[in-house]
Amino acid sequence: MKDINCEVSEESSHNEQHVTSSDEPTESAFPTNPVANLPSTHRNIKFIQLILVLMLHSFYCRRESCAVTTCSMLKRLLRHLRLCSSGRQCPLRQCYPTSIIFRHWRGCAKHDCNICMPVIAATKRVAERERRRRMLQVKTRLLNRLNHIL
Repeated sequence: MKDINCEVSEESSHNEQHVTSSDEPTESAFPTNPVANLPSTHRNIKFIQLILVLMLHSFYCRRESCAVTTCSMLKRLLRHLRLCSSGRQCPLRQCYPTSIIFRHWRGCAKHDCNICMPVIAATKRVAERERRRRMLQVKTRLLNRLNHIL
């Protein structure tokens, strides 16, 4: 995978042998591609978005045992990325493509990026739903306390 263009992503040419240790993510760190039937450019963008969403979840997730099946593997991959300086030569197959996706996410300032903007919009919707859920919980607790007092 070369640098990510906000409109089109290129297939990975990073096909070195996959070598893991017990602390590195396995081949299954990337989910199977659920968008395989989409046209090529759209499929690549959707798959990159999926990986990005899963990486962001893993980056912020603090649960010991998470229900997202790829979470712990991607946490290990993100730890690996912080330390890896091998670039394309890294024996971990997911390292280089993931570093490009993460680097694009961190540096993207394009307000109409086909990769980042849908992820940002979805993240904001999820955050707003979570905020409303928490407010409802607080409101319910307060009402229960008031009912108990009265």
